[in-house]
Amino acid sequence: MRIFTSLFAVLALAATAGATSSESTFDFKNNPEGWPSATAMERFDDETAGNVPQAGYTVGDVTMTASTGTYIQTDRYLLVDFDGTVTFTAGQGRKVTKVVFESTRMNFTADLGSLDGLTWKGSAVAVTFTSPNARTQVVTAVVTTDESDGSEQTVDYVECENIAAFKALAVGTPARLTLSNAQVNAVDDIMGVAYVEDATGAVEFSDLDVQLNRNDLLNGYIYVKRGQVLIYDESVEGEDPDGERVQAVSDAQTSGETFTVTPDATLTPTVLTPADLLSDTHFSELVKLENVTLTKPGRFYFITVGDKNIQVKDQFFYLPYDFEIPVDEELASITGVFTWSGARYAVYLTDVQIEKVTAVEDVKTARATDDRVFTLTGVCLGRVDVNQLPAGIYVRGGQKLLVR
Repeated sequence: MRIFTSLFAVLALAATAGATSSESTFDFKNNPEGWPSATAMERFDDETAGNVPQAGYTVGDVTMTASTGTYIQTDRYLLVDFDGTVTFTAGQGRKVTKVVFESTRMNFTADLGSLDGLTWKGSAVAVTFTSPNARTQVVTAVVTTDESDGSEQTVDYVECENIAAFKALAVGTPARLTLSNAQVNAVDDIMGVAYVEDATGAVEFSDLDVQLNRNDLLNGYIYVKRGQVLIYDESVEGEDPDGERVQAVSDAQTSGETFTVTPDATLTPTVLTPADLLSDTHFSELVKLENVTLTKPGRFYFITVGDKNIQVKDQFFYLPYDFEIPVDEELASITGVFTWSGARYAVYLTDVQIEKVTAVEDVKTARATDDRVFTLTGVCLGRVDVNQLPAGIYVRGGQKLLVR
């Protein structure tokens, strides 16, 4: 059992009169350390590509940190990608009271204080700006700090007793989410995402600062903010989004989480039909689809439901490297996390069960017209040319075949 503990200090709001002010100017047109920018193609291939160091950098008495993927494009701006964050933290004994942005595209929201156009005002040791579902381009940021009297603004967290209550919050709302036997369905280490489900629903945890593993069981609480990824289904006409994938984004105001982790829990997927997936109801759930047939018209696998194609892929690399998924054959089941890939509905696989015949005697009971080929261990190879198979004994139509 692993235990994560954090101290969360509760502070109050007080006046800032009489404090000594100073300004720190972050000029993103001039790449401060000459960090190489990721190209558009590199960022397309790897959404984590960025050039702002994890430790951030400091100007005067202010340090700026940013989420993974945020980068400075020399001679232009700081680019904060979808759901990316930028945090300004005052030095010891000081607090941030004002931030004035110069921006060519502003979509920021602030976790506290008041952001009016390009100017933020408040009183905090640190303030975090998020760019939900859009990109923000910051040319410069002038951060004003004052001497701290130990009475800064703090985040007003909403208590959520379960995932369903958290999902009902407005986007951007900070919450103290209780985890009660919450299961980790899968983890994408590259993107820093974990899919977590309790008895009331499932949610995608993003930018966590602790390591979670598939099959972990979580109990305790965690400080997060309610985020989302909007769904635009191209098969549905209209400019409005067709749904959302709810995210629980790590809260920069807390240094960690307080919950226990029990590894190797037994996860039970929700059994659904492919048609059940054509909504956002089951996003981030571990689902099992039985008796399904996959097609592969190009490089990707799909399940076809009416006029929609649900993508099926091994996003987590849980399947063996040389594992090949049969196409145009009925599979006993596929199991994975249901999500939105950014372009279409998708199931990120954690398991595939191929139709199996457990013994040669079982094969002999099959119809003689069944021209599918099986190995002696019962693995279905489909309707293949036996002359192209490696030497060995196979079964077709209930009869053994010897391939030399």
